[in-house]
Amino acid sequence: MHNDLIELGFIRYHQTLSTSSSLFPKLQPHPVNGYGHAIGKAWVKYLKLEVKLKSHL
Repeated sequence: MHNDLIELGFIRYHQTLSTSSSLFPKLQPHPVNGYGHAIGKAWVKYLKLEVKLKSHL
């Protein structure tokens, strides 16, 4: 795990979850493409807004 995630408290966050809980409970699977679809859309948004990537994604 990347040190930045540890410093941001990811392990502490994980420890607060019950064993039956999802790691990201608000993340809903796409009916066809599963969880990767939502993660991909969020990543593209981040690249466009934060990184200012101009190429077509």
